Amino acid sequence: MLRKIATTQSNTIRNFNWFKFPTPKPRIGVDRNAFDKHVNLCMTIDTQLPPTFSAPGIYKLKNNKNGMFYIGMSLNMKKRIKSHFMDAFRYRYDNMGKPNTDFSLVSQAIAEQDFDFNPEIVETMYPPKDLTIKQKKELLRQLEKEWIAKLESYKREIGYNVVR
Repeated sequence: MLRKIATTQSNTIRNFNWFKFPTPKPRIGVDRNAFDKHVNLCMTIDTQLPPTFSAPGIYKLKNNKNGMFYIGMSLNMKKRIKSHFMDAFRYRYDNMGKPNTDFSLVSQAIAEQDFDFNPEIVETMYPPKDLTIKQKKELLRQLEKEWIAKLESYKREIGYNVVR
């Protein structure tokens, strides 16, 4: 019996057609045009950002409306920036703007400011190849702390960072 279930599950995964995956539908009361605009934005982040964003480093997400910004770090900046926008998308449309502790302050701000944020590279890191992923992340955390302190993005009137 267990063997049969395992076979069925693997067949289901193998036969799943990713290209026909349904696009999400907005909840009742959501403007369809705005929803489609944000779906397209989240889906095209990969093509909008240049290849230099795929490197490890420190990035800045700047709010075009009020000038506030967020400093972050990642081993792949493009993926991390995309995850901020996807979290903002989920915050805006899945929860209909209800406060939720699962979403970061910057993701909430992106959603509330109509996704009007520009990503910038602050510093690209080219670590030695013999470092482990854990060591690379530790180096990035130290760099991130330095940039947060230097740019004072932990101050509420300047930025969205919570930790110094």
